Amino acid sequence: MNRSTPARGFTMVELTVTLGLLAVISVGTIGAVRAGLAASADGRDAQLAFHALRAEVEANKALSVRGVLARFGGRTERSFEVAGLQPPAAGQSTGTVRLLSEQQAALLLGIPGLDLNFNGIPAESTLDASYKVLVMVVRVAWRSPTGTEAIELVASVAEDMG
Repeated sequence: MNRSTPARGFTMVELTVTLGLLAVISVGTIGAVRAGLAASADGRDAQLAFHALRAEVEANKALSVRGVLARFGGRTERSFEVAGLQPPAAGQSTGTVRLLSEQQAALLLGIPGLDLNFNGIPAESTLDASYKVLVMVVRVAWRSPTGTEAIELVASVAEDMG
């Protein structure tokens, strides 16, 4: 009897199953790589935002209360841009600094009777050059690959009372 030897190689079914498995694994891997790249971009953006926030706080803290008020030019809010970050919406800045009145600071901080100009009249609603302590809210907001992000910090600048 003469037996024929089986042919070497894979059947069409084996090849189809193998290629299907490779396709599923590749799609999963591509999704993981995309998610990793988005997370990396989010981390980079958050780091840029944090450094800009900190630099803005330090720039204001380096000034006297009058110097900060002069920097704001009579306004209670000023904007700044953070290089490398997309604004949260068209026409908006990535960074803002808001100076708070006694009333606003008392509400935000939960300290009733806050008297930042030491005139004995707590929680006034106007902000002026008589303040000895300024409370500010510094905010950086940006558009990231995963949506709109923001970080905010409350800081103060005080006159030297010594």
